[in-house]
Amino acid sequence: MLRNLNLPLRERAQTLVVAIFNVGAEQPVGASLVNASVEELRSGNSGRR
Repeated sequence: MLRNLNLPLRERAQTLVVAIFNVGAEQPVGASLVNASVEELRSGNSGRR
């Protein structure tokens, strides 16, 4: 994951969400983190659809 730090910001954000999702899938507490991150990305990137 760390080798992707030179990617554009959007791709970096998607990589981060995937990483958080993978961790969150194993921990109940992480599920709320995943939802918050997804909602934040949706509201922030609403113009790129």
